[in-house]
Amino acid sequence: MSEDTPTERFTPPAPVADAAVVTSPPQGDHRKPRKFFIWIAVVGGLLVIALVIFLTLLVSRGMGNNDDLVATPSVSASATPSASSSPTDTPTETPSASPSTPPPPPPPSTDPTITTFTPTTTTVRCNTESPVLFPSPLGFKWITTNAEAVYFGVDTDDASAAPYFTDLPPSGNSGVDFPDGYKHFEYNCPYASYKYTLTVVGTDGKKASKTITVVNNGDTY
Repeated sequence: MSEDTPTERFTPPAPVADAAVVTSPPQGDHRKPRKFFIWIAVVGGLLVIALVIFLTLLVSRGMGNNDDLVATPSVSASATPSASSSPTDTPTETPSASPSTPPPPPPPSTDPTITTFTPTTTTVRCNTESPVLFPSPLGFKWITTNAEAVYFGVDTDDASAAPYFTDLPPSGNSGVDFPDGYKHFEYNCPYASYKYTLTVVGTDGKKASKTITVVNNGDTY
């Protein structure tokens, strides 16, 4: 080859450079799946955390509901004794009220008393102009208690001090218990009035008296 022969320059073929360019994209494509899996892992972890939190809240709410359900029987149980305690409080109030009740009455008195002393009449009528005075009949009944001695007197306030009759029974009547000859007791005319007294004496010497006045209303004949 002569020096005048034009020299040809050898240019490297373009496909070699294109091959280098073509081989670079696959390297970038291998990195993209890695990022995708990382994001999936992050999202999955967040979902797991959210699920754990949700389950925790659900369990805590369930425990709260169970506490409420447990508290309900506990309240009802406490209410049941309180309701039953109210009847037991009523008997306990009864003994507390007993001190406020009045004390028992004292034993009956042993003093002598006259329950009744009555005549058959409290008025009589006497004919003072008649030559013969007609006496008016009288009768007496009495009932006494705690009497050891019973006295009957006329025109006196204490028959035991000036007795007309003594040793009378605690309860009786003149038609049976007055002495013989006086069982039909009479009002002596023409006096305007008489006092008749019954006196009783007890075991301790105490006395009780009751007086009745019978009045003469004048002539009726």
